[in-house]
Amino acid sequence: MANVNPSHEHTGTEPIGPGNADALDAANLALVEGLHKSFWVLKAIMVVLVVLYALSGWFSVKPNEVGIITRFGSVAGGPTGEILRPGWHWSWPYPIEGHQRVSVSERELPIQFIEKRTDEEEISGKLGYKFNDRLSPDRDDYLVTGDANILHSLLKVKYRITDPIAYVNHVKPMPKPDASVTSGPLHEHFAEYSILSNLTRDAVIEISVAWKALEIRGSRQNEFLGEVAVCVIRKLNELKAAGTPLGITVDPVTGIVAPKTAGNEGVYPPRQVQKDFDEVFATQTRKAQEIAKAEADAEELLTQAAGAAHPAISKAIDKEFRAMLAVSKAEGHGNTDDIELAGLRNSLEEKRAEVENMILAASGQVRAIIRMSQVYKDAIEKEAIADWKKIEALLPEYRRNPDILFARLGAENYAVALANDKLTKWWLYPGNEVRIKIQDSPRKPDDETDRDPTFRRKVTIDQDEVDLKGILPRSTALRQ
Repeated sequence: MANVNPSHEHTGTEPIGPGNADALDAANLALVEGLHKSFWVLKAIMVVLVVLYALSGWFSVKPNEVGIITRFGSVAGGPTGEILRPGWHWSWPYPIEGHQRVSVSERELPIQFIEKRTDEEEISGKLGYKFNDRLSPDRDDYLVTGDANILHSLLKVKYRITDPIAYVNHVKPMPKPDASVTSGPLHEHFAEYSILSNLTRDAVIEISVAWKALEIRGSRQNEFLGEVAVCVIRKLNELKAAGTPLGITVDPVTGIVAPKTAGNEGVYPPRQVQKDFDEVFATQTRKAQEIAKAEADAEELLTQAAGAAHPAISKAIDKEFRAMLAVSKAEGHGNTDDIELAGLRNSLEEKRAEVENMILAASGQVRAIIRMSQVYKDAIEKEAIADWKKIEALLPEYRRNPDILFARLGAENYAVALANDKLTKWWLYPGNEVRIKIQDSPRKPDDETDRDPTFRRKVTIDQDEVDLKGILPRSTALRQ
C-alpha cells in the first residue's frame, strides 16, 4: 500500500482530480466517493423527514365535531382556548402540540336497574312472565320507591358536550373504562361513562324515594323522569361550582327517557308481582278515564250554561261567597267595629255587583234564562200596572156604593159567560146542592187531557155522578 502524506488532510469536500489521484489508492477513492454520496442521501432523507414531521401537524375536524389544540398536554390558551370548527387545521406535531376531536352530537348512556336474566332473555330481550327465585340484592338491581315498593327500570340519559374545553381538561384525563377496544357497547368507550352513569344512578335513587310506584309507572312517569333530569343537572352544576366542570349538558325535559325495548316497558315491576301490579294499574287507569270523562262533561255543561267565561264567573262567585261568610261572621260576633263591618259589607256589595255584571254579559243558557226572566218580569209589571189602573178606575164607584159595583160586575161577567159558546150551562132548581169532586192525584203524561185540548169532567150532583162535557181551555178548567 502506498504511503500518504500525513501533513495533507483530505476533508472529503475537495474535488478529486487528476492532480491528486495518485495520492490515493483505489480502495480509499471508492470509500471517499461512497461517503460523499451517502452524505447527500442522508441530507435528502432528513429533509423529507422534516417535511413529513411538519405535515403530520395537519388534521381534519369532521362535521358534528370540534377540535382543540393541546400544547405539552394542556389546552393551548388555557380555559379560554380556541375551539376549531369542522375543516382542516394545523398544529405543531407531537411532542410540542397535539389535538383532540370532541363529538358535539347527542350521546346516550343506558342506566339500568334490572334483575338477573337468563341467557335466553339476554339474547331475545324479552322477559319471561314467571320467575321462581326471589329478588336478591347481591344478584338483582332495583329501585325502592317512597311507598316501599320495588321497580325495575331501563332508562337512558341523553346529553351533549357543550363545553369541549372543560370536557378535555376534566373528563378526557379520567381513567379509561374497563371495556376493551374490540368489544363492549359503544357507550362504554366514552370517557364520561363512569362518572355520568354514577351521577344519573344517584339521581334516580334519590328521586324514587319521594314517589309512589304507580305514579312512576303510570301517567306521571314523564314528571318523574323530568325530576331525575333536573337532579342530574343540579349535580353537574355542583361539580362546576367545585371547580370541576365536565362540559356536559342534559336537557331538563328530554334528558332522561324510559323507552320500550322488545315490547317491554322502560319501568316495570318485578315479575313475581307483575299480575298484581297489572290489576291495580288497570283499575287506576279506569279511574283516571272516569275522572277525565267527568271533567269533560262538567266543562261541557258549564260552557253550555255560561259560555267560555264560566271559570271567571265561578271564581267571582267564590269570592262573593267568602265575602258573605266574612260579613256573617262579623255580624255574629257582635264585637266587630262599625267601620270594619261597613268595609266588609261594601266589599260584599262590590263582589255581588261584579258577579251580576259577569252573569249579564255571559253567553249560553244563562243569557237565555236571564232574558226569559226579564220578559216575565216585564209581563208581571205590565199586568200589575193594568190591574192597578183598573182598580184605580173602579175605586170612586166602590167608595160611593160597593154593593152596586159588585152587582154590576157580576152581571157583566154573567152575561159574558152566557154569551160564551164554549161553556156548558146547567139550570138548577132552588134548594139543590151541587158538589164538585176534584181528583188530587196528578194526571199521567199519557192522560187524554194531555192529548186533547178538550176533556171530560165529572161533577157529582146529589150523589149522582154525571158526565159533563166541558169544552174549556185547561187554564179555565181549574177555575170552574
